[in-house]
Amino acid sequence: MKKQQSGVTVIELMIVAVIFLILSGVGVASCSSCSAGPIRAHAEKYARHYARTFLAYQQPIVECQGTDSDANGYVMCNVTERAGAPIRQIECSANIFLEISTGCRAYGLRTLDVNGQPVQLQNQ
Repeated sequence: MKKQQSGVTVIELMIVAVIFLILSGVGVASCSSCSAGPIRAHAEKYARHYARTFLAYQQPIVECQGTDSDANGYVMCNVTERAGAPIRQIECSANIFLEISTGCRAYGLRTLDVNGQPVQLQNQ
């Protein structure tokens, strides 16, 4: 007489996990408009830190975009020391889920375009 075994196999668990990952990926990708606020908030935090550390601004005025318009992982931010002072443009990390990169860089300072091809550095 055979014993009946009940339970879940590893294959069934893997199939459920893959389906869950696919559905959560679609959900995150389709929710780009709902993530604009957190992206902006994180980028502005990084921009303030950059302005205090590298530009020596005491109370920087910062305004960042909420979307990564060129899909390079950074959003454009305008930073100034005070109202009426010259505005500097920098790019700050656009992450909200995983804080892989938390910094900023001078605008135009990249060595690869979005397709992975080398480009010349732009001087400001």
